[in-house]
Amino acid sequence: MSRRLPIYLLLDVSEDLTGDLAAGLQTTVKGIRDSCLSDSMLFETGYVSLIAYAETAVQTIPLTPLDEIKPVTIKTGKSPDIGQALRFAAECAEREVRPPAPGFRGDFSPFLFVIATGKSSPRIDEGDLVRLRRVEWGGIGVFLPKDPSHAEEWKILTDNVFSDWELAAVVMRGLMLRQWLS
Repeated sequence: MSRRLPIYLLLDVSEDLTGDLAAGLQTTVKGIRDSCLSDSMLFETGYVSLIAYAETAVQTIPLTPLDEIKPVTIKTGKSPDIGQALRFAAECAEREVRPPAPGFRGDFSPFLFVIATGKSSPRIDEGDLVRLRRVEWGGIGVFLPKDPSHAEEWKILTDNVFSDWELAAVVMRGLMLRQWLS
């Protein structure tokens, strides 16, 4: 049994996702996939789960090898509930990440990357953070489009908040590589 590197992508598909943002989200997800596939280490170990969230979160793709990820159709919902989505992502990770067992070191620590519109203020309370932190994440990153209106408020979740979706693939690979080297 080989070790997997679980990567959870939490995608904001709320009513804030319109026009150029919707196209940008599709391009960003495809860019992340293509970038990871071009890296031999990620190609061999990377498993991705897509979780779409608006008023509720839905795992549209369970943990799947990178090369088996196909484009998904994004259906928008109402206002985003990132708190509920974070709790759901933690539940998915606890269910899908394989722990160490005799003769198996377990999967690598999972990564969580939120790709949000940045138009709405993130509603994250202490209970959401406590639940999220029960998982030993290898890293957490938040990616917002250029010039988001609520970027500072996302720092309650992580210091890794980036205001450019186009940088997502490069930054994600860098964060994962940093964990492997440490």
